[in-house]
Amino acid sequence: MSIWYHAENARPILKTLLAHANDVSVFSDGISHNSYRIEVSPETINKALNKVLNTGADKQLNNCNPSDLQTELHRLLVNLTCAINQSKPTPENRVNLVVKVYHPVDSMAPLSLWQQASHADLAPKIYYHNFQEGVVISEFIDGVNLNRSQLSVEQKVSATVAQVARLHRLNCQLSPLDIPELTEQLALSARGGLRRINKTLGDVTTRATQLVSTLDNQVHRWVSCHGDLNFNNVLSTDRFCLIDFDCAVSAEPEWDIAMMIAINDLPQKYIVASCHCYNQQKLPIQPTVTAEKVTRYLDICRLINGLWFLSVNDEQLRPKQRRWAHRQIKQALTLW
Repeated sequence: MSIWYHAENARPILKTLLAHANDVSVFSDGISHNSYRIEVSPETINKALNKVLNTGADKQLNNCNPSDLQTELHRLLVNLTCAINQSKPTPENRVNLVVKVYHPVDSMAPLSLWQQASHADLAPKIYYHNFQEGVVISEFIDGVNLNRSQLSVEQKVSATVAQVARLHRLNCQLSPLDIPELTEQLALSARGGLRRINKTLGDVTTRATQLVSTLDNQVHRWVSCHGDLNFNNVLSTDRFCLIDFDCAVSAEPEWDIAMMIAINDLPQKYIVASCHCYNQQKLPIQPTVTAEKVTRYLDICRLINGLWFLSVNDEQLRPKQRRWAHRQIKQALTLW
């Protein structure tokens, strides 16, 4: 059995326990330092994690209460067992699973949209979820993300917009997009980076307020937005699948299109093409998107992306990511 373990936002105990399993081959997926494929059996997990519990194999766990470790071990094994039982593996048919761990408080809304998207064949099938524990175990899609695919930019944009237009048809209770709050939180995390470019929290909040005032945000047009349409989050196999619903919010549909343009660093010429593609896909009850409103959101998305990268330790970025970050930050700075 192959388990893809996405460690982003995971509790440190779970990350450490999995990292120290013996007889386990761990492969980076080449996309994110927080994502790993682990070749393992449930029996191997049980033995290896018990070894960690009994020997204190990691200094990070020295100060942890043994009962807490045992609880985490039990949770992991119960969740995996439930997923394995539901996926019904056989010796001839190895089951590939993805294990993703969230903070329990943050997991409910994004996972509910993922669940609906999986039922609509827009996302990987969920075999097991536990909202209280913040654990979701899904099928592994053996495909390539659009950033690595050989498709043209036009084809990538069309594929992504077509999928998100279908996603917007889903009725899911999500937190509303709050741009002032989001920018303030990011600016607080990016204070060090802002100081290096002689900017303050006040500069950011003032600019965010200016941008929001131009939006004419209409609540009756809100849809279930993915919020992070990086081409890395669109998989291509025999179909296109959306993954990584962590940033899901209720917002106007232009939010998703603008974020796709900003986060993939696409020229603005793709705004009109994206709107045209979206409007061809939509149902009569869905709002028609406009290039004008996408453009207004685009400035905000660039600001948010710039702030996010200012909040990340530069040493954690790969060279390609660093170059991407610098472009986003440069675009964000032109707004001030």
